[in-house]
Amino acid sequence: MGNISKNKREDLIDKIDKIKNFLSDNEQNETTNLLIKYLYELENEINSKKYGLLFEEHEENVDIIMKENCPIVKEDKQYTLRNGDNWNFLIEGDNLGALNILQKTHKGAIDVIYIDPPYNTGNKDFIYDDAFVDKTDTFKHSKWISFLDKRLKIAQKLLSPEGVIFISIDDNEQAVLKLLCDSIFGEENFLTMFIRKTKSMTGDDGNGLNIQHEYLLAYARDKTKSIFVGEPKTFDNYSNPDNDPNGIWTSADPSAKVVERPLHSR
Repeated sequence: MGNISKNKREDLIDKIDKIKNFLSDNEQNETTNLLIKYLYELENEINSKKYGLLFEEHEENVDIIMKENCPIVKEDKQYTLRNGDNWNFLIEGDNLGALNILQKTHKGAIDVIYIDPPYNTGNKDFIYDDAFVDKTDTFKHSKWISFLDKRLKIAQKLLSPEGVIFISIDDNEQAVLKLLCDSIFGEENFLTMFIRKTKSMTGDDGNGLNIQHEYLLAYARDKTKSIFVGEPKTFDNYSNPDNDPNGIWTSADPSAKVVERPLHSR
């Protein structure tokens, strides 16, 4: 479904009313009653959402399968992940099925979720029902939104009261993802959109722009209960050799750098 402007919405409602009045003024039978019922449903659908993200919903094969089948997890002992009394779980399979399992076992219990969904660039990075969605697919956006919508709704239920979720994305669906997340997690629970420098290059993307960043959307289950604690600020490299009235300052390269860090566990 595309966005409906106010004038177009009012015009559609007016036409529906005229059809309803025409049917009501004529002989009533099972068919006319059914048509009037459908017209009321259509009118309610048009008026149900005046702002936000509207899209064509798609049903995946896994949706159809799960209507009559319950996904189960089968343990493979050779891949047991245990650290003392702590257990880690690695679930291999369709992520929608896995999320439905977690919804039964970990609902409201997960503090941090990070997902890296397909970016839907059209360059065969997004598989929908075992087929790549490319640039020629006229439903590429609605398929992607439907795909994320189902999974994010479950993720929202998995979050603990203090839980947060981080979602990586690039320019292709960033604006759409923000609207989708606002509707699922609540606009009031939007924390921020981090900008991540992901590459360094000298060329451009063909139109003179040098794109070196992606985004990381952050939402909370309840923003009032989520507090971030950063690293302590140090002013060891700051000074004021020129008596700047604004105070101490430091000179540094503002661009991001990749720093090699040793692997460690906690």
